[in-house]
Order: sequence, then structure tokens, then C-alpha cells
Amino acid sequence: MIKPKRVTLTYSGIKDILTCQRRYYWSREIGLRPIDVPAPLTYGSFVHEFLDLYLGGVSRDKQATEEALSQAKERFPSEGDIFCKASSTCKAYVERFGDGLPFEVLDTEVKWVVDMGAFDMHGRVDGVARKDGKFYILEHKTASKIDDRYVDGIWRDLQVSIYGYIASEFLEQKYGEKIEGVIYNVLQKPTIRRLGITKKRLAPEADDQFHARCMDWYEKQGDDAFHVEVVPLLSHQREDVLREVIEYYFLYEFARSRNFWPRNTQNCNRIGLKCPFLSLCDSGGTPAQPGPIAETMYEKR
Repeated sequence: MIKPKRVTLTYSGIKDILTCQRRYYWSREIGLRPIDVPAPLTYGSFVHEFLDLYLGGVSRDKQATEEALSQAKERFPSEGDIFCKASSTCKAYVERFGDGLPFEVLDTEVKWVVDMGAFDMHGRVDGVARKDGKFYILEHKTASKIDDRYVDGIWRDLQVSIYGYIASEFLEQKYGEKIEGVIYNVLQKPTIRRLGITKKRLAPEADDQFHARCMDWYEKQGDDAFHVEVVPLLSHQREDVLREVIEYYFLYEFARSRNFWPRNTQNCNRIGLKCPFLSLCDSGGTPAQPGPIAETMYEKR
């Protein structure tokens, strides 16, 4: 007798369930992803790749910085505006901190899995760090704006809850140390744009010129372009988080048992960012009949 496949959930999967169950179905159950990756994701992925290589390396000198940038570009071959902004973010980060990071990176890209009884939770933390002799989960974030509202939202972020109160169980066993909280390492994106054609400018601003202006932007921003927020774990919140995650699992099981994954049309085009599966839903695609657009605009993971 073939045993049913054990259900596994991740933070991003739970986020998809809460955002739109149809989106979860396309992405997780069917395993589709858009062939054309949205630009914001490419920028964030590039910066994450660089930080993994740079912070996880033995050396953090100029040569190490250039090697990490080169490898990140090979992994996420962005060109033009995105590469100029992402590479300037990385270089400005190195200039700001260098070897004087406010935390010590012990490990990067750490996979974790926790048995939740009826299902497994798994994922990958950006790193594990030590600060003032205590161990923390390390997470990198890129933000369009770092203000009080953004920082306040970190403390209520679902990812902080899941990683902090669930992944910490696995990490404490792995490292033999108590995980005290989550360190959010936040880098702000440049808010300037490439200069275009005008009456006095016959061609758009060149890459090297735009990159230089992005670096000037970071110099003017100073410390405001980077932020480190330490979110401690509070023991009385652990039970609430565990209960919430189990409820998310029940929500998933309810949809799967009926094979009905309702759309949440309020999140189709939220804050100007289209759902990556909007074209599929708008074409009349359903879980039973995705339609031909599924083959032309999407691919299997």
C-alpha cells in the first residue's frame, strides 16, 4: 500500500494561502512559476545572493566583494537599471560596514525542518549570527523605504514568528545554543531613476554614470540606508504562534479535501504589484483546466 505524501508547509507557502488560495494551488500544488521573473524579485534575489557569498566568505576585502558581485551576477544575470541599483546597494553596504558588522555571522543559508505532528514545517534562514554572546537567526531584507512604520511592521511579521518560534527549535539542536531572537538586516533600495533623453541629453544615462549616481545617493543617505533590528523571542508568544500555524494547516487541508481553491480578487493587483498568476486566472484557467496559457507563460518548478 502506497503511503500518502506527507504534507510540508513553508513560510512562503502559508503566506500564499493567506494571500490567495488559488495562488497557492498554482504555485505549490501544481508547481508553476512565471517564465519572466518580476523585476523586484530579481533585485532582491541579487542582493540576497551577494550577502550570502560575502558574509559567508573567509575574506571581506575588496577582491572578495568583487568576486561576490561577479558570482551574484552569474546567478541572477540582471542588466541595466536593476544591476546598477543592486550592485550599488551591495557596494554601499560593504563601505558602510566592512569588517565592522554589528553581528558575527556563524553560518549562512541554513535549511531547517520541524515535525509539527500532522505535517512538517521547513524552510531556509539567511543565516545564524552571534551578537553580544547570544545566538540569533539572521534575515536579510530589501526595502523601498526604512521608516518607523516599516520597522514597527517587522515586530509583527509572520516570518519573524515562524522562523523565531518554530525554526529555532531545529537550530537550537543543531548549534547547541538557545536562539534569542531574529536579527533583521535591512538594506534600502536607491530611490533615484536613470536619466532619460531630453533636449540637452541625446542618449539615456550610461550604466557607469547611473551606478555612480546611485553610490552618491547612498553617501547622502548615510546610516539611514541601512538598519539592523533585533527582535527578541518571548516565551509567552510561542504557544500562540504554534496554534496559528496549525490553523493555517487546517485551512490548507480544507481546500485540498474539497479540491476547491477560491481566489482572493482583492490581492490580484495590490499596491501596483500584480499577482504572478493573474494572467492565468484572467484567461479563464481553473484548477481543473488551466488552459493553454499555462504552457506559454509558465513552467514547472
